[in-house]
Amino acid sequence: MRWILLILLALGLTVWFLPLSLVAPRLVPELKADSISGSIWNGRIRNARYNGLLLGDLDVEADPYSLLSGEPGLRFSRLGNRRLEGRVSGNRRTQNVSGLSGDLELPLLPAPVPPIGVRLDNVIASIGPNGCKAAGGRVEASLPGLPFLGNAPRLSGTPACDGDAFIARLTSPNALVGVNLRAWKDGRWQASIVANSSHPLATAPLRQLGFVQGPDGLHISRQGGGPGAASAQSPHPRPLP
Repeated sequence: MRWILLILLALGLTVWFLPLSLVAPRLVPELKADSISGSIWNGRIRNARYNGLLLGDLDVEADPYSLLSGEPGLRFSRLGNRRLEGRVSGNRRTQNVSGLSGDLELPLLPAPVPPIGVRLDNVIASIGPNGCKAAGGRVEASLPGLPFLGNAPRLSGTPACDGDAFIARLTSPNALVGVNLRAWKDGRWQASIVANSSHPLATAPLRQLGFVQGPDGLHISRQGGGPGAASAQSPHPRPLP
């Protein structure tokens, strides 16, 4: 009986002091950071990046209920004034994100145009061996000033599964512009702006920013992620269906 108690105590101490640096890269293989410190119960990730997307400094703690379910999970929250929080969990077959809320920036347009502001509200995503299994929540985006748009209205949409991909199609009330966000199970992602205008006074400045003509209007996109891939602006973006 004593040996059993000692073994259980040793296991408990191992779990309690388990370094976050061992768990986080296995749970989120696409995660990059300047440093990962602390335990799974009180850890910190400095300058976190996910497939080229900047997340900032994150405080991280284990979700005890997920350990009991056999699907390890971590809760995270960003330090500072710009909110970003959520929960990641998974096993060998499935990766899950839930309660993802806060703000991200997507540098779709060339400098000095500011990045697109994306606001996430309780977004969920579940990715399995065959791709997207579940998606939900709310996504909004604010565009910088673009020719012919002026102060563009806020775009919004609801995430969904589209085949094997997670996708959020964000539209404006006047249908002049849209933003499409898409992610795949191998970590690849793509973000596109679609502008619906044929007026020469609008198309010429947009083309100077890198927009190209597509079947639904002028497009510009950025993609990243995937094994060994780096995010880059595409000169010939593929329109998202």
